[in-house]
Amino acid sequence: MGKREDHFLEIDGVRVLGEYKCSESALATVKKFFENELPDQEEFEVCYSFETLGRCLPDFEYDSLSVEELESQIEAGNPVIVSTIPDEQDELHSVVVAGFNDEIFEVISDGERLELGREEFEMAWGRTGNNSLTRGN
Repeated sequence: MGKREDHFLEIDGVRVLGEYKCSESALATVKKFFENELPDQEEFEVCYSFETLGRCLPDFEYDSLSVEELESQIEAGNPVIVSTIPDEQDELHSVVVAGFNDEIFEVISDGERLELGREEFEMAWGRTGNNSLTRGN
């Protein structure tokens, strides 16, 4: 397989200090990217988990993506919200995938950019069945 090009989106993470901060931060990050506005308090109350985020992002669809499909979304300029279960946790954690290359996936977690090794990311994401929330066509 040839070397992948770098694909990193110009997206700012938004940190939210709510009770469910990972999902609320993912919602705020994606909403700011696409609509240039932040969710209001009512949206945070309705969309507080990965399972409920779709209510506040009507142009998004739930799916189970392959790695190639995830990369295609990023290449098309669409950040993707994914559900992960990191090694050190046993609960779901929502992150926004904002880029990738041969070695890493760049995610926004609780408003902060992190670089995760491809294997580490794919394992954490795979534990959820590659649950994803993507912008529909």
